[in-house]
Amino acid sequence: MDDFARPALVIDCGSAFIKAGFAGEVSPAVRDPSTVPRAAGLEPGPPLVPVKHGIVQDWDAMEQLWLDVTYRRLHVYTSDQPVILTEPPQNSPESREQAAEVMFESLDVPALHIGVQAQLALYADYAARQAMGSQTSSASLTGLVVESGEGCTHVIPLVDGFLLASGTRSMPLGGAQLTRHIQALMRKGAAPPPPDQSLEIAVAVKERHCFVTASGVGPGAAPAATRSPAAYQTVHSRTGQPLRIQLGEERWRGPELFFDPGAFTKDAMPSLPDLIDDAIQACPIDTRRALYGNIVLSGGSTLFKGLARRLETEVQARVAARVQGRAPASHAAATGVEVHVVTHPMQHFGAWFGGSVLGASEAFREVAITRAAYMETGPTIVRNNVVHSDW
Repeated sequence: MDDFARPALVIDCGSAFIKAGFAGEVSPAVRDPSTVPRAAGLEPGPPLVPVKHGIVQDWDAMEQLWLDVTYRRLHVYTSDQPVILTEPPQNSPESREQAAEVMFESLDVPALHIGVQAQLALYADYAARQAMGSQTSSASLTGLVVESGEGCTHVIPLVDGFLLASGTRSMPLGGAQLTRHIQALMRKGAAPPPPDQSLEIAVAVKERHCFVTASGVGPGAAPAATRSPAAYQTVHSRTGQPLRIQLGEERWRGPELFFDPGAFTKDAMPSLPDLIDDAIQACPIDTRRALYGNIVLSGGSTLFKGLARRLETEVQARVAARVQGRAPASHAAATGVEVHVVTHPMQHFGAWFGGSVLGASEAFREVAITRAAYMETGPTIVRNNVVHSDW
């Protein structure tokens, strides 16, 4: 049977959630926590977490999670399904080989492609803008991807679809750190949430009520957007009575960590605008204008209202200051370098959707590795990912 007779299965596993579904679909059919229950006979404890900060740490648990998603949740036999896996930009060749070994030798897949999440996210943006009728000039495979998930944030430049390793940057700040910061702020509030519900409530507040201010807000100050009071309502876990929590500064001080990480950690850490600017400046000079003009957001932690506008303003100010010798941000346009931060409807599942588009195209046959090729060469066949550039 043709190795590509069935639609490809696209799997994107992050530190918090695993997204899986079939190529050609708009959204993943499965979005489950990326955890695995402890097997019988093991010491009692929390579920196993195979992925931390985007990197697989427990391959036995990872294999079990893949099996659970494919057989139990999607009801497919992997021996019939070509697979697209995603990987972070800093994934090691050894980790890539291990993934191929599990896929071909344990799950018996007929074909496999391991795609870098940033490249797939840029592909998703390209496809989304093409679908919305954008001109080819505005939909490009050259851009800087800001990929922010649960465990960390990556800033990855790509030119014509190839990743520039010299400009790749990361920061250990993502959804989990924002949640803990919001939780700490709420505990200090006038009416803190019940201790056993504080984490759950902090996650809900982060996802439903947080936003990024147009500019930084000093201590004790509040942005104009908070003139309309907001509250979170739930049920008290012990009394069963309605629980209403008035929300305050946690709504904007949570996402503010992207711009002032020192509020969360004493370790030296650049802000996200600094990281973006530094990444582009590390790239060849003839690519920088295009990279500044196409900064693509991807991942659940980039969904805050106002984030794109604030990043655009602050990165533009840095460009202006460099070119004009500390010129005010209002004169940024005079530099001739326009900063544009892109959002699109597939932003939450950017890497997965990019894999879905790739898997439904003829290009998938060209980049995928078949079982026959793997059996002839072994795991080293996936050691080098061609998406990486030598620049």
